[in-house]
Amino acid sequence: MKLPDRNRYLAMDDAALSACCTLDFYKGSGPGGQHRNKTATGVRLIFRPLALPMCDDTERSQHRNRRVALAKLRLLIARVCREPLPEPWIKMVREKFAVDMGSAYTNIYKLGSGLVLSEP
Repeated sequence: MKLPDRNRYLAMDDAALSACCTLDFYKGSGPGGQHRNKTATGVRLIFRPLALPMCDDTERSQHRNRRVALAKLRLLIARVCREPLPEPWIKMVREKFAVDMGSAYTNIYKLGSGLVLSEP
């Protein structure tokens, strides 16, 4: 996904982002009483453009679970579609922070106004 698409998806409201997803609902399990075990409050989203799955069943309300799943999906889209830095910036960051090529943190990304060092 190109970065402009990423920014467009991140800026969408919940209804528009939901339209880009396949929604599935399921019954939650575990503690929470009869309501949780008998109603389909769990939400599973699949973001169709990238086939990214996200689910949530922490709340007893399907609407709250959908909002939480969409928020988690936005974070996942932002993480997956990070913008790599130009090579001169990478060189400057490696020199400034003494990050050698053998380090576990070899990928450097621009995320908002900051930099992120990540594992390969």
